[in-house]
Formats: sequence, structure tokens, C-alpha cells
Amino acid sequence: MVLNIVGFSSRKYRFHISEIILLIIAIVLEISSCLFLYSSKRLCAGQCLLFAELFERKRILQGSHSGWCFLPVLFNGVAGSSSLFLLRFIRGGKCGSRSSCLKALFLLSFSSLLTFLAAGAISHGFHVFCNSFVINRCSDQHMQQMDWRKFTPKYCDCDNGYFFLQSAEICAWCACALLCVFVFDSCCTIDHRTPSNFSFMTKSPASRQTNH
Repeated sequence: MVLNIVGFSSRKYRFHISEIILLIIAIVLEISSCLFLYSSKRLCAGQCLLFAELFERKRILQGSHSGWCFLPVLFNGVAGSSSLFLLRFIRGGKCGSRSSCLKALFLLSFSSLLTFLAAGAISHGFHVFCNSFVINRCSDQHMQQMDWRKFTPKYCDCDNGYFFLQSAEICAWCACALLCVFVFDSCCTIDHRTPSNFSFMTKSPASRQTNH
């Protein structure tokens, strides 16, 4: 299935089925990133690990403001909604208005930007959290070996905190990469052939007089 969107001075933007699959996979990755981020917060007694600080000697986990975990979820949520809305232009196989072309390309770029911001926030927050480790190296193996029962706050079990943060980061960057590929491929598959809607512009003056 190919979606031809006519606009920009007789150019056609073609959206192939492979690009639609990339868009759907990107949406799934955005949702997965949010779920991994939520899981890390839930396991650590509601402490947001993005931009958090770990005091190993004092056995204190000082989580950051919950807004730092909510922000990537918000970005991914809006990006996913924009991507879902974009599917409205893809279904049916064809859309010939210039406004539809503008909206489709805008939604693609907007989703890519928001996903990039979400991935950047997760990566930077994860990096800041790992920098707070002063005794041992920040790794999944070390966090699983830590005795979290002796840490403050109580009922904090961050054994898989590193794994969930890393998974959220990977999913976010993969979604961003897929959307960027989608945008780049859509811009590179422009058909420069003149559409039938503009065929009257190619008629010779003699043929026009004959028609009259």
C-alpha cells in the first residue's frame, strides 16, 4: 500500500507500508519506555531515579522530583498521540490535498522532536544518577547485589532499577531513530512527476484552442 499526498508544487510524498510498520513500532517503543520508567519508580518506593542521588555510605536513596519521571512520559505520550493521528492520513491509501501533506510532515517532525527530548531527558537523568555512585560502579549487577532493605526510604527494592532505566533509555532512542528514519525516507521519496491534477498546464496553445 502506498500513500500519495500531493502538494508543494506538484510533488507527491509516498508513504510505503514499510514506513507504516516503522511508525507502529515506534509507538510501541514509546509506550514501552514509559512502562519501564514507571516500573523503576514503583519498585524504588516511589522514588524517581532520574537525577536521583545514591549515598552508599549512609545507605540513603534520595530520589529526584517526580516531575523528572513525568516529563519523558508526557513527551512520549504526546508523540505517540501525534503518530496515531498521523495514521488517519495513511489509511485509505490516498490523500490529495496540500493541507494534508503539510499536516503529515508536521506531525512526523513534531513526534520525532518530542521523542528526542524524552530520550535525552532519560539519558541525562540516568547519567546523573550513575555519577552519584562513589564506592562501586553503577551497573545492573551491583544494584542487584545491594542490600536495599537497609536503605532509606524503607520498602525500597531497586534491584532491577538499573535494568528498567536502561531499557527505558534504549526504547526511547530506538523510537527516536525510527521516527527520524521515517521523516528522512519520506522526504527522499518525493516523486517529481507532474500529477494529473496539473496536466492542463502542459497542454500546448493549439490544443487549448481546439478545446475551445
